[in-house]
Amino acid sequence: MSEVPTPPSSPSGAASTPLSKLDPGTSAAAMAAMTDGIWLLDAQGRVIHSNGRLERTLGVDEPPDVERCGLRESFHGDYPRGCLFHEMVRSGKVTEGEFRHEPSGRWLRITCYPIHGDGGELLGATHVARDISDTVQIEAMHDLLEATVDQSPDVVLISSVDLRIVYVNSAFERLVGRGRDEMLGRRAWDMLEIFSGDNGMNQVNSVLRNREPFHGLLTVTRADGRQVHLGGSVLPLKDSTGTLSHLVCIGRDLTQQEELERRVQHLAYFDALTDLPNRTLFMDRLTPAMARAEHSSRVCALVVLNLDNFKAINHALGTAAGDDVLRAIAASLLASVRDGDTVARLGGDDFGLALLDMKWPEDVSGVLDKIQQALNKPIALAGTDLEITASMGIALCPSDGTLPSDVLEKATLAMADAKREGPGTIRYYSAEMGSRLEKFMATSARLRKALERGEFRAYYQPYYDITTGDLAGMEALIRWQTEDRGLVPPHEFISVLEETGMVVPAGLWMIDTVCRQVVEWQRQGRPVAPVAVNLSPVQFRTAHLLDDIRRIITDTDVDPRLLTFEVTESTFIEDPEYTRSILTALRALGARISIDDFGTGYSSLAYLKRFPVDHLKIDQSFVRDIIEDVDDATLVSTIITMAHNLGIRTIAEGVETAEHLRILRILRCDIAQGYFFTPPVPPDREDKLFGPR
Repeated sequence: MSEVPTPPSSPSGAASTPLSKLDPGTSAAAMAAMTDGIWLLDAQGRVIHSNGRLERTLGVDEPPDVERCGLRESFHGDYPRGCLFHEMVRSGKVTEGEFRHEPSGRWLRITCYPIHGDGGELLGATHVARDISDTVQIEAMHDLLEATVDQSPDVVLISSVDLRIVYVNSAFERLVGRGRDEMLGRRAWDMLEIFSGDNGMNQVNSVLRNREPFHGLLTVTRADGRQVHLGGSVLPLKDSTGTLSHLVCIGRDLTQQEELERRVQHLAYFDALTDLPNRTLFMDRLTPAMARAEHSSRVCALVVLNLDNFKAINHALGTAAGDDVLRAIAASLLASVRDGDTVARLGGDDFGLALLDMKWPEDVSGVLDKIQQALNKPIALAGTDLEITASMGIALCPSDGTLPSDVLEKATLAMADAKREGPGTIRYYSAEMGSRLEKFMATSARLRKALERGEFRAYYQPYYDITTGDLAGMEALIRWQTEDRGLVPPHEFISVLEETGMVVPAGLWMIDTVCRQVVEWQRQGRPVAPVAVNLSPVQFRTAHLLDDIRRIITDTDVDPRLLTFEVTESTFIEDPEYTRSILTALRALGARISIDDFGTGYSSLAYLKRFPVDHLKIDQSFVRDIIEDVDDATLVSTIITMAHNLGIRTIAEGVETAEHLRILRILRCDIAQGYFFTPPVPPDREDKLFGPR
């Protein structure tokens, strides 16, 4: 409620005439012609006449009584309660206020003009009411939109067509480290260097000239000089006449996403515990070095080093102490090799060393001597000095091979031969190391008969939604049932299936068996969840894979939505375009796609963004030590966050304890699988597969 100056003459035009003597016909005609609601009050505040406008606006039958008509103050300021008339009587001046009429919900601006006699006595008052509901609604919407933009996590900047800043929201202030007052009125592209490079102003001028928006990468310079990348747009804003009036810059800070990508890329090629190159980067570096050695007089040596009795250290001192040993060994190895050589952690307590560009094979022994001297130094740990020895196997290029995989295999065979000789032994690969090959050939022959005799079995391991505890799916795993040995451990025959190509017929048998089992479970009324089948890299590369899968789906009449196909990360890198075409076709059938053992291979964010992936399985090697190993916990958290940002659900393998499950729940993992629930079981163990957890 507010007071306004008293007009020079009363609205009636006859202030000296008693209100009761005004010509009612004349005043009524004048009032009826007005668009605002008007009513006359006598000296006691009673309504004596109204033009009816206000009644029609409010939907009432009688002229509103100022004090009892349902108008109440609900507006700006802390004014004394009471009607405008009483306030006018108190002050003797014109008063004004904004009111909400509760029954109709309309907002009114009412002005009360006093009518005085010749002696200054109050004869009455004129109330003029204007419906401002549309204005109030527009102002409220404006306030809402302004608050929404200001509180948005996206940065917003608005400039005039001469590129001077007229508005920035709070997110923009925080991003650039400057206050709003400091930026308003200044030229945005000069002060903040939005867009990077010489082409920046060309992009701005293109928006101004063509009236077309720009979408892409923006670079904003902070007050401290640091540049921040935004993913956003610059939009031309036109007024009601179609004339360009402003430019609107909207963007989202990409710093966290870029840091996440850098972190994932680093994890893809470096070991999280030791920060040494992992197997992938190790092999990448070997390829060009061996190519140079093959076409020159130089020699490359590939050393596979395995710590002796490392399991005993873990058992006696704990895995945390074991991790400290691995880090200490990594530092010692790095200090022992030459610049240009590579030290990598291949997995577990296996290290790889690539000694490159040596002039003579005999030069390798000098580096090995330095390595042994470094390893002979005790490691101070847990109040004691640990003496660590290592067994080493060495293969040379080009004499032992020219392909990195071949030379690594031979160095591994030499290391295994050294382990059999005792701690600290060094062995060079030789042709006599054929025992592994003999075992390989024997296993291969038995596996061929196993295919003919039907000795393979399909076992199933369920996995569960971490939040609800519901069955989320199963993984089908191949097992080999022999008459003399019973179940053969998978690690003894899976690699042989891969290397011989027998994984292709064994894999098709597995898909067919799973499909028939799913149909049978449905016939029995079981609550079947999608069952995952592994596609090996060898099987994936076969030209008729899609045709075989389509045929099996048709023959078994299985619902393809109940199938998930798992592929490993290494499958992507070999032929990305072919891989994407196959996965897209499988998805088109209705099946789901899962990446198996994520984190152990290439771990490329670029591949995840390009491929149709539903699930990402976090390798059990990371889950196993998630309780004690901060790096593993960080890695798992990073993978989960990255997957969720891409709309991919995560499955943690190797969950063995309730504590594993608790931490995974905190990290927002979606699904868990492991011995904590059940080991893989045959299909007739329905109590394990469909019973309560």
